[in-house]
Amino acid sequence: MHEYLFILPAMSLLLCLGLGVFTITRNTRHMANIAFAIGMLTLGVHEAGSILIMLAAGSLAEAGVMISLAGQALMPFVWLLFSLSFARGDYKEILRKKLPALIGVAAAALFFLTRLGSAGMVSLSPGAGSMDWQTFAPGHVFTVGALGRYFYIYFIIGAVLALIQLENTLRASTAEKRWRIKYVIFGVGAVLAFFIYSASQSLLFSTIKAEVLPLASAVILI
Repeated sequence: MHEYLFILPAMSLLLCLGLGVFTITRNTRHMANIAFAIGMLTLGVHEAGSILIMLAAGSLAEAGVMISLAGQALMPFVWLLFSLSFARGDYKEILRKKLPALIGVAAAALFFLTRLGSAGMVSLSPGAGSMDWQTFAPGHVFTVGALGRYFYIYFIIGAVLALIQLENTLRASTAEKRWRIKYVIFGVGAVLAFFIYSASQSLLFSTIKAEVLPLASAVILI
């Protein structure tokens, strides 16, 4: 079974990149398409980091978690932008009204991106080894520092804002339009909900465990 778990992030990465490219080629000018494509890229970056965490040890594993966190840092802003423009006829006006919130989330994302390598963010716990896929024993365990806890607070708030806007879009849609958009909203919403849960666990226990990474990949694939 471990072989299948190991390839989940790789499959998820390919899916994210392929779906992102397909979406942007359908309409290169609409903000929803642009935001969705970039959103899939952020998920792909997260999955690329997950692959490195599973394959590497020591400093390379720490580099993997930084790559993963870089993708997560951008997710709230990109998916909030998507949620404000998807299936909205007046999305340009909505974006103008929500500009202060977008700027705030973007500023927070840039701040945490510049602080990814700092000691207060995330570090590999002493004595944590690489993943044993034969027994699925706990491998890499990363300790979340003080700045890392603020990072996850930011992530949860930003992702919740995106979920609220997706819900508003679904509730405001008519019956026919709702049928066309509901699967996209449910899919994006489910991914965001899982990452909110994962972030809350990291915030609660101040750790990131490598063995949960295949679960995130499975959620993205579904």
